[in-house]
Amino acid sequence: PLAEAPREGSEEGKLRVFVYPGPVGKLIATTRTPKLEVGTFARLRVSAIRGAGAHVDWGFEPLLLVPHDDQHKPMEEGRWYVMGAYWDLRTQRMHGSTRIEDLLDNTEVNLQRGATVECLVYGKSDLGLSVIVDNKHRGLVHANEVFKPISVGDRITGYVKNVREDGKLDIVLQPIGYRQYIDAH
Repeated sequence: PLAEAPREGSEEGKLRVFVYPGPVGKLIATTRTPKLEVGTFARLRVSAIRGAGAHVDWGFEPLLLVPHDDQHKPMEEGRWYVMGAYWDLRTQRMHGSTRIEDLLDNTEVNLQRGATVECLVYGKSDLGLSVIVDNKHRGLVHANEVFKPISVGDRITGYVKNVREDGKLDIVLQPIGYRQYIDAH
């Protein structure tokens, strides 16, 4: 649409665009960046609960649907949730999901001890922080490894402490071998 067209083109005559189904299903291209894409995760706010599920602001119209079956717990209007996105083959639309574990895969983890990873915190428990590692894997920052306030929805840099035989990842928040010294003065 003209409203989405950039005022100036690039020197190479190329534009990077995001293509999505608009309100009537017609594909729309834009140079804007969505808050969430298939294969990524974000903390988003529920704008409304109606019909088939929760409707979430992902930066575009129509709002992103999180069907009732894809809600880990029933969502509430106005609240923020960490969620992922997937392409629904039946409806030919992108949908959201707060069933994070269903969107992650730890069967083939190609990370080594000490690797730097980007994490999104999606849960807290007595064990520690449940994190999404590099938009692919599930990891855990053990409670005794957390030395600063961290909330669900925070993006943090982590380091792989251990890749277990079952593919589970133990993550720490300081580089492996790093030691903090507290100035006693």
